[in-house]
Amino acid sequence: MRDRPDLVAFLHLLDGVHDLPGLRRAVRRRSLDVGDVDALVLELLARGAAIDPAVAPDPAAPIAVSVLAVDPHAQELARAIGTVCGERGRRRVDGDTLVVAVCAAEPSRDAVDDLVDRAGAVLVVRLAQDTVLVGPLVVATRSPCLRCADLGRADADPTWPHVLAQLERHAGPAVAPRAHRLVTWQSALLVAHDAELWLGGVRPSSLGAVSVVGPLPGERSRSTVPFHPRCLCSLFPAGS
Repeated sequence: MRDRPDLVAFLHLLDGVHDLPGLRRAVRRRSLDVGDVDALVLELLARGAAIDPAVAPDPAAPIAVSVLAVDPHAQELARAIGTVCGERGRRRVDGDTLVVAVCAAEPSRDAVDDLVDRAGAVLVVRLAQDTVLVGPLVVATRSPCLRCADLGRADADPTWPHVLAQLERHAGPAVAPRAHRLVTWQSALLVAHDAELWLGGVRPSSLGAVSVVGPLPGERSRSTVPFHPRCLCSLFPAGS
């Protein structure tokens, strides 16, 4: 850099105030020998040496997701997640919409499949007595799904498919599950964090995994959900 003082002077102009026409004028005014200004700016952006303030994320901006309470007992947790995440409806660059499906019981797998087909990406959040299960994040054709988790669980517990069939037939538990209030907010923060990562193009912890939050505040464990060879989604493991 010492042998290119004009380039150093140009870098000092990248202060977030000068737009591209302003940079061109400043280069001409100072007679800086940096070549094609437009090409140089594009190269610096590509290398991560400069950031376009017009597209840089605002860390204080709401995290835009669509929060769906699948049953009445899930309303409180859904409200907490919506409060932490904020606005709804942001779309990723590739057109996917992140939906957070909040349930107080095991959701219908067919309903989740349909939601994934329509939205592209669904983060499943389930109340389980005094704990909250966050995940998996199901992305159409690109991640393990709930059926992968079911098949893996059935390998260890052959009774699970029968139990699941009974759970899916009920709209929800007779008594509303009650997680500790701090567990509810801890779960909402985890959902918000994973949503922000996903919307920013970064792999979140819930992709191909389930986190169990609670029963005590601060407690959290995580188990992976791999593609299952008997699940149809394993035929399309792109992005896994």
